[in-house]
Amino acid sequence: MSQKHLNFIPADLRPRLRLSHEMLPLALAAVLVVYAVGMSSQAFLSSRSQKKELAQIDATASELHQKIALLSQQNKDLNQKSETLTSLQKVLNRKTYWSAFFKELSILIPDGIWLTSFSNGTEKDSDRIILRGESVSQELVAEFLTILEQSHHFGQVRIDYSEKEAKISPSRYKFEFSVPIDATTGGRG
Repeated sequence: MSQKHLNFIPADLRPRLRLSHEMLPLALAAVLVVYAVGMSSQAFLSSRSQKKELAQIDATASELHQKIALLSQQNKDLNQKSETLTSLQKVLNRKTYWSAFFKELSILIPDGIWLTSFSNGTEKDSDRIILRGESVSQELVAEFLTILEQSHHFGQVRIDYSEKEAKISPSRYKFEFSVPIDATTGGRG
């Protein structure tokens, strides 16, 4: 047998919650207050989290600005070092290896030719050297000129003069060559 709760108080005598017309606005106001408190607390929490997010974004932006400044400085330093390296490479490329120069010159001189002087060019031709010498014939001077023009260290050889020396027997011929010196082009200026 199941037990049922029996209420012996007649329904019209039972206490009931009655909302009077006076209580209805108060109940509505209470509901609105609860709703407003809930919304403001949510807005507060939301704005608080947004403030935290903004603070994190600001911190990240600050870090990025510092990194960009550091990278800009490093790029500037790298460009300066690159310019320095380029300048050093140009200097090294222009370096004339005189030992190789004189070695080749000694190999190229044909028999019957004697070099008597070796000097820097004039201010106008500062990238040239002057070779002076003597020969037993004009043909040897022409041969020496051709050999110099075909060599690695010399090129564009200019003959300044070639003339027979007076009153010398057997005949001797003086000559002067102007030779470009530019190690970057192997002497071929």
